Amino acid sequence: MVLRRTLAKRWIKNGEITRPVHIVCSPYKTGTTSVGHALLALGVGTRAMKHNRVLLQKIQPALRDLQKLADKSQGFRAFHAEHADRVKDELAELVSCIAPYDVFQDAPFGHTQIHPFIRKVLAPQARFIWINRARKDWMASVQHWEETHPEIYPDHTEWATNASARRKKMHKFWRRQYRNFKRVRRSGPQQCLELEWDDLNDWTALAAFYGVEAPQIDFPKSNVSRGESPE
Repeated sequence: MVLRRTLAKRWIKNGEITRPVHIVCSPYKTGTTSVGHALLALGVGTRAMKHNRVLLQKIQPALRDLQKLADKSQGFRAFHAEHADRVKDELAELVSCIAPYDVFQDAPFGHTQIHPFIRKVLAPQARFIWINRARKDWMASVQHWEETHPEIYPDHTEWATNASARRKKMHKFWRRQYRNFKRVRRSGPQQCLELEWDDLNDWTALAAFYGVEAPQIDFPKSNVSRGESPE
């Protein structure tokens, strides 16, 4: 690990990742793992970072204020002009930890834990990928996932005590995260891809976005169980 981080320093300059990275930034249970594997199979990515809960917890104190600033900013350019130096200073350890990787489909640098503006400051060449999933199907998948992983989701009990309130919170969460994706897309449309759920049936949309040929293998289906769709 030490050697890997040492080698990865060549991709860090002025507190930024200097190479293209690929961030699957839609919420959990939207096929993010499948798309992460697909990016590796396409050859556009070389190494995917796994979920790192410890790192996420470590950066939470710095993130709280930075996330608020990103939410309040008028756009990415304004946020970058006013806060880029602070972002790079306070999240230098995060950059050091993620530098060996170029595919992020899970927390902390994938999914939704970090505002896209912050991620674009740290990785200016980042590609952001959002996957739409039918809200009813997504909600059912989230409920199952949270209830079977209570150690990660302490609010899972709300599905049993007040499912309506839990669904309302999750709808609000989706809308907020999608709004964040649209905001970062406005700052660089060519760096952002919005996929529909059916796009995960084959390589067409993903390969076209990257301008590469589709491999002669099936699109990866990850975390599939009990006949469910890819997660």
